[in-house]
Amino acid sequence: KSGKVMFKGKNSSKGIILTKDMSGTLKHGNEMPEITNAAFPNPSAWATGKFVYKNTPIDAVMKELSLYYGTSLYASEHFKTITAEFKTDSLDEIISLIEKTLDITITKKD
Repeated sequence: KSGKVMFKGKNSSKGIILTKDMSGTLKHGNEMPEITNAAFPNPSAWATGKFVYKNTPIDAVMKELSLYYGTSLYASEHFKTITAEFKTDSLDEIISLIEKTLDITITKKD
């Protein structure tokens, strides 16, 4: 959220500096990480305990929630967006709230 962090491989002296809203990846076998675009709106949900969406397409929400919870989620509508804040405690509760708010159906496939 703020500050700087040095991101490097375990046995490497070279790395990259990441600041707010930056992401990096270190691919297997590479010594030097690469700066990448943040793949999801909530990359620190594991630490904050919440998802925050501001006019976010429902398909992006489904993709992020699917990866976070290790399941596949599909929305019945693809053109809707959502602005909301959810605690990470319960996927079923998040699904229920989204369905009621957007009047859609979400299918979960494990």
